[in-house]
Amino acid sequence: GGAEGNFTTIALVCHHPSGMIEVPWAIELTTPHDHIREAKEILYWYNIFKPTVVAHDYTGAGSLRETLLIHAGIPFNRIMPMRYVAQNKGVTCRYVPGTDQHPKPCWHIDPNRGMQLVCATIKFKQIRMFADDFDPNTNTGLLRQFLSLAEEYADEFVSKVYQIVCEPGYRDEFPQCVMLGCIAIWQRLNRWPRFEL
Repeated sequence: GGAEGNFTTIALVCHHPSGMIEVPWAIELTTPHDHIREAKEILYWYNIFKPTVVAHDYTGAGSLRETLLIHAGIPFNRIMPMRYVAQNKGVTCRYVPGTDQHPKPCWHIDPNRGMQLVCATIKFKQIRMFADDFDPNTNTGLLRQFLSLAEEYADEFVSKVYQIVCEPGYRDEFPQCVMLGCIAIWQRLNRWPRFEL
């Protein structure tokens, strides 16, 4: 629900026994400030697909949606809250137990490392997506959001920091959603992608 018109996006991200990641379905919710309605929509699709885990961005309104989903009956152990943390101690994803100041456990993820892994996995044809959903009338499509990603180096103190960013004027909610799903699968199975060079 940011200034650029960010929309919550839901994707079904599946692990095939071959190791392939499959993304057969996704939807973009066009109600960015209606958290209750979005939670109801997530609950609806949760009951249809019955996923093993619901991975989500825990920052911002994510914690509110999570609370609503738990109260609606999604088991706590099926929810994987993820918080974006730059320079995550050199790892893509790490579990952070609750503390006195923040009693809710969560996973910290490095979004740049995560997106690098997802993009490499796509390039090595280890992620299979649904058919192209490009709409020429509106010049939009969830799959096309991957084309909005760009690499850049940002100045930070004494060195340059590598980042993957979204080009101005475009959106990247679907790539972020796929990244969260992939990281959840890789982390839970302890099967991170490997690439043959």
